[in-house]
Amino acid sequence: MAKRALAFAILIGSSVLAVPAAAQVTRNFSGNLSLGVLRDTNVARSSEALALARGVEREDTILTPSASIDWTQPIGRSSVFARGSVGYRIYDKNTDLNREVADIQGGFGTRVGPCQGSAVASFSRRQRDLEDLAIPNPKAIQDTTGVNLQTVCGLTAGLGVSLGAGQIWGESSGAADTVDYETQSVSAGLVYRRSTLGEAQVFISHAETEYSNALVPATTSGYEVESIGATYSRKVGSRLKGSVSASQTEVNSTSAVAGAGSNYSGLNYAVQVDYQPTSRLSLGLLWDRSVKPSVQVGRLYSLREGVALNASYKLGTRFTYSVGVRRRDNTSRGSLFAAVPSLAKSRSDEWNTGLRFQQSDRLSFVLDASHTKYDANDPLFDYSATRVGLTTSVSF
Repeated sequence: MAKRALAFAILIGSSVLAVPAAAQVTRNFSGNLSLGVLRDTNVARSSEALALARGVEREDTILTPSASIDWTQPIGRSSVFARGSVGYRIYDKNTDLNREVADIQGGFGTRVGPCQGSAVASFSRRQRDLEDLAIPNPKAIQDTTGVNLQTVCGLTAGLGVSLGAGQIWGESSGAADTVDYETQSVSAGLVYRRSTLGEAQVFISHAETEYSNALVPATTSGYEVESIGATYSRKVGSRLKGSVSASQTEVNSTSAVAGAGSNYSGLNYAVQVDYQPTSRLSLGLLWDRSVKPSVQVGRLYSLREGVALNASYKLGTRFTYSVGVRRRDNTSRGSLFAAVPSLAKSRSDEWNTGLRFQQSDRLSFVLDASHTKYDANDPLFDYSATRVGLTTSVSF
């Protein structure tokens, strides 16, 4: 599972609705051990000339051992949980790129009278996104640590009140342009639930991001985000479920040095739909726009818009075929240093396909392939990459 960096606006509102009632939680323990082999035509995520200048061979074979766990333990009217995955990437040619990867969460949920809440801690380690780098560098690492508190007070049906607070720490390493940040966020809202109508919420949120270890350490750098919006989710029968969120968002720079395009005002949104027209076919749609912190030197934040479509089809009892497409647009805002080369705009187009073979209840094999085409305002960042992999998994 993949962990995102910050629950701004829409995501804050959606996560409040997702707090489970502790009394309904059942004991669960499951896990997975997997070993994958991946052939990648461009691990450098850059042009061939730039890869050679940095001593990186673009084509490489990667071994990807990993382990995942999903554990929940009820304790009276409360519960504790841990879930996530850890692994390692071992390169055949570019051995200096070998590194660990992680995406884990843990916490507890509880119920006191009409109120239910949760406290969640998370940690992720990954390769830094290309749009966060002044020069593409596959050695760059991004660590993100977070703590999130949520509570909803109200009856199972009817009106309720939601409150939330969170803290995010982002730390980067492995590149010349390392930038760290901290984000604090708070939110409040009114929630309305009906079994026949679904769940709706109106909310207001505030978040502050401050950067450190930047290009000019003595210069205060950061921004604030104010949002007001609404969310709605509903399940229709057993075949269709969806959610929609929208918020009016204001972003204002708090940097001591004014930057071009530092402030922003606009609509952020998220639409997710899962539809299963038959017992064999499943369809999914995700369409969103959000504000994300940037760890690129001289930039304050990014506006990210994306749309993804996916489908899966069961070919009998053992085989499942899947296919998907995704487009993501990124616009960086708040340039403090005009002389610093950086991405202003970029677009990533990706398709993927896979075939899963379920040999038994515990053993499965997945053959998958994907292709990415990346275009930016600076040709230095343009690249394409094709990946083909085979993964063996054992569940317990």
